Parts: sequence; C-alpha cells; structure tokens
Amino acid sequence: MNCLDDRRQLRRLSFAVPVRLYSTQGLQQGTSRDICMTGMMVTGVQALPLGTVCALELVLTSGLEEVTVRGRGEVVRHLPPTAGGEPGLGLRLFDLDETSQEYLWQVIRRNSAPPTDGSASTVGAG
Repeated sequence: MNCLDDRRQLRRLSFAVPVRLYSTQGLQQGTSRDICMTGMMVTGVQALPLGTVCALELVLTSGLEEVTVRGRGEVVRHLPPTAGGEPGLGLRLFDLDETSQEYLWQVIRRNSAPPTDGSASTVGAG
C-alpha cells in the first residue's frame, strides 16, 4: 500500500516545501502538500499524464543545514481542484539515493509526532 491510498497506514506529513519536477514537458515548480516515504502530493503544477515519470527535487532546511532530496516520481493520481484548493498530482516516489531516504525519514519522523518539549518544528522550505 502507498501513502496515496485512502487507507493510509504509513506516516504521512502535511508538509509544504518547494518541489521541482523535471519531465519531458520541461521543468515545473510547485509545492508539496503532504509527503511520506513512498509518495507525495504536489500542488501548483500542470497536470501530467498518469504514468509519467519525472525527476524531482525538494530543498529542505533545518537551521543552517540545507539538503536537497532527489529522486524520481511517477504520477499515480490527479487531485481535482476543491473549494479554495489547488489541483494537484499524486506521485509515487522511487529511486531516492540513500542520503535522501535517510533525511526524508528523519524529517517525517521528527515532524509527525507531537513535540514533547512544546517547541515547533524548524524544518521547512529554504
């Protein structure tokens, strides 16, 4: 099962950071709406056909550290516009390098659980 399935069981994080998608249709820049280790929803981009594979980059920052998560995504879902919401693409993530996988897991793990010390997360867009 992946995180785009309505029966979600994996940790999924509402997380808005800039996303760059590179496909045969060129570069598109959007924003993540939510993300997990196996997929993400991206808004602010033009619809790509289902099955389209694209390279993707997310630039995450935490304090002074900046990490670019790189991998590939396959378009598996179209999100229609809702009242006050943007249309989006559901992507299945794959081919993330080991560093990207580890960093993404740490971000999801740290930000999906409520902070125990009352502080807010500092990981986000650069």
